[in-house]
Parts: sequence; structure tokens; C-alpha cells
Amino acid sequence: METTRNERHEVRIMLCRNALPKTWLIAQLEAAGIIVDAPRLNKMLSGSIRGATADEVIDASTKILHRYEAAMGVSFD
Repeated sequence: METTRNERHEVRIMLCRNALPKTWLIAQLEAAGIIVDAPRLNKMLSGSIRGATADEVIDASTKILHRYEAAMGVSFD
């Protein structure tokens, strides 16, 4: 299933509100077995790169960031 603009935007928002750099996310993705460099991640988040790999990266990023926020007690309902 192709990620939507909202899903990509959600990843960018969560990084910003938690003051997390993209390098942190890249390291977390690598720990989860997903290898992506900064320029490619930026293109995936902007929607310039789409497809199954981008979907996997965005989905994993969302899960990682939700886990981070839950662990840190962040609530933005």
C-alpha cells in the first residue's frame, strides 16, 4: 500500500516536535535492518521517491517514532 502525503508529513512532524535529527532516525532504521542514507530518506519524505521500499521506510519510521513518543510520555492528541 502506497504511503500518503499525510504519513510522510507525520514523520517530519514527529521528528520536529521531539527535536530528533534525521540521523537519529536513520540509525534507528539501521538497527531495525533498514538501510537508507540521508539524501534518499529526504526524497522519500518529500514524495520524490515512492514505491515498496519507500513505503517500508515510512512505515518503519512511523512505528519507531510512535514507540519513542510512548516511551518518552509524549502526548499530542
